[in-house]
Amino acid sequence: MEKRGYTRFEEVYKRFERFCTLSFQEGCTMLPGERELAEKFGVSRLTLRKAIEMAENSRLIEREGRRAAILPNRTLRSCGEILFITPNSCENVLSPAFERLWLILKPMIENLGGDLKLFVDTPETSMEQFCSVCERAGVILISHLGGGVSSYCRKYEFLRKLRSKKKIIPLSDPYLEAFEYCAALDNRGAGEVAGRALAAAGCRKVLVLGILCYPEWDSEKLKVFGRQHAIFAKRLAGFTDTFPGEIRNYPRVPEGAWDDYIARDMDQIECAYRDGFDGVFIATDENTPRLTAPILSRGIVPERFKIITVHGAGDGMECILPLTSVSHSTGGVAAGAVELLKQFSRGVKPPQPRILVRPELYLNKTIGEVKLCD
Repeated sequence: MEKRGYTRFEEVYKRFERFCTLSFQEGCTMLPGERELAEKFGVSRLTLRKAIEMAENSRLIEREGRRAAILPNRTLRSCGEILFITPNSCENVLSPAFERLWLILKPMIENLGGDLKLFVDTPETSMEQFCSVCERAGVILISHLGGGVSSYCRKYEFLRKLRSKKKIIPLSDPYLEAFEYCAALDNRGAGEVAGRALAAAGCRKVLVLGILCYPEWDSEKLKVFGRQHAIFAKRLAGFTDTFPGEIRNYPRVPEGAWDDYIARDMDQIECAYRDGFDGVFIATDENTPRLTAPILSRGIVPERFKIITVHGAGDGMECILPLTSVSHSTGGVAAGAVELLKQFSRGVKPPQPRILVRPELYLNKTIGEVKLCD
């Protein structure tokens, strides 16, 4: 006897909610009959009635006799002000990803009746101003904190104390472990994808560029850069677990002028190339054109040396050859954050409070078309 397929009710309700939203946007303001809807979603009428009842309680629909009218989706109105904290674009290499997050989240949240506010955290932001803005918000989304080392640490500690009063959703490392909820890129997964890609491309010896904290840094610097180092440590761990060949780890020193910083990297890449290495994994996030532009000038042949990094390729930024990239998956992160907000608005504890988005590989001529086996 063939077993009947089972679909979790949460998935049924998500599909029903999407159907209502799209129907309203297309100008259809009345739901079809129960029988037709039950057949459409492949569920029993009893399950459908439960979804309709939940949608009615969420003010997504309104009954008019035996029919139901679809209302404008205002699911997130009950969240109050939703604050999106991001650093000044000039002081963080991750800014392109944060900018895409904002641009994706804004219409998603506003279409659900949410009130999304942008707060750019700059070195000029006073602690009083930061605290005031955060305390007014109903929910706080953190992409990254800005400002100097001392300011950063005080803001971070303030948010940790605030978590008992406010819903706080970090959208990136290094904040994930400090808060109950999160929607962010799976950085360990990013390293795993890179390792599998280079292995599938036939690489046997790979250089890995990462960041290492130095003990001579004072305690304030270690608080900040120690947390940031956790991002790259996760990527390195994922890469080490999946790449079967030889790995040479080059700990980068995140100090000095940017041009000197890049020149040191190029020296290491060229040295590895001359030593017979056939690939490099750049575990940090970079300004892609400035990082890759000097490579061809060093006589490095892309067909013989595979280069992969973690960047926002495919999310609105083009890969510049000779580079292959693992995406920041900003679309998936935004969708995860919105799903948590929906759960908050219904007053229920999210069944999956910590959403880590598996990244994707965006391919070009340096890697070629490869199949990644899970």
